[in-house]
Amino acid sequence: MIDKRLLQDTINVQKVQEKNDFGDLAYSAPFTVKSVRFDRSISNKGVDNLKSRDKTGTIFVYPSISKVDVDKSWLEATINDGSCDYIVKSIQPNYLNGKLFSYEIGVV
Repeated sequence: MIDKRLLQDTINVQKVQEKNDFGDLAYSAPFTVKSVRFDRSISNKGVDNLKSRDKTGTIFVYPSISKVDVDKSWLEATINDGSCDYIVKSIQPNYLNGKLFSYEIGVV
């Protein structure tokens, strides 16, 4: 089992509800997920005037602790950690002894 002292991050999630006629996304009301781990990374690419900065991260959600279900509706959702907004790009469920143990959510 995971030690709860490692899960000190809290995130706000807004799922995508629908697309309008112009292709813009409409989001649901935000809800809070507590006791997650959010590993962030920042990388700079390019040289001189062609630099770009990528902010990526991985969120570890343990359903037995966080009491939240992660499914395909989380793809393209907006996640806020209090300082920056991220977009969900991937979801990977992790199993232990045939049972769901955690989710790894890749964000950009």
